[in-house]
Amino acid sequence: MIVNSGFDPNELNPVFISDYGYNVPEDGLYCLSETLQTKKEILKRFVKASMKGWDYADLHREETLDTVMALMKRKHIPSNRSHQAWMLDRIIELQVPDEKSTIKGELVEKDYKLTQQILLNGNYIKTKIPFSDFHTPLLLK
Repeated sequence: MIVNSGFDPNELNPVFISDYGYNVPEDGLYCLSETLQTKKEILKRFVKASMKGWDYADLHREETLDTVMALMKRKHIPSNRSHQAWMLDRIIELQVPDEKSTIKGELVEKDYKLTQQILLNGNYIKTKIPFSDFHTPLLLK
């Protein structure tokens, strides 16, 4: 909200909870296991296209911001360029995992387990779901 108000993100000192051991993944591509089984090829193409789009956005940030701002204006969604630039930087940054064995865009198992434990501790969920039941590696192959 501060950035939306026009403050320069470079003049702010944001606090990220990930700096305090709470690296909770927020965004991802999700589907039902049945959809994965019945539409795997479509999902593979979707994942590849999504990753390709983010790579393009990373390499062409000004064009990306121009497009996002135009779409938001057309839909009457309030925002400003500095906020969208900050958001783009964060999203691109979050796609690169800290784990060297994990590929770009992949969910890191320890982050999943930490998130699950936080949800269990807060009584938001009642049972653990094994990582292998929740996660399918990126369909990029």
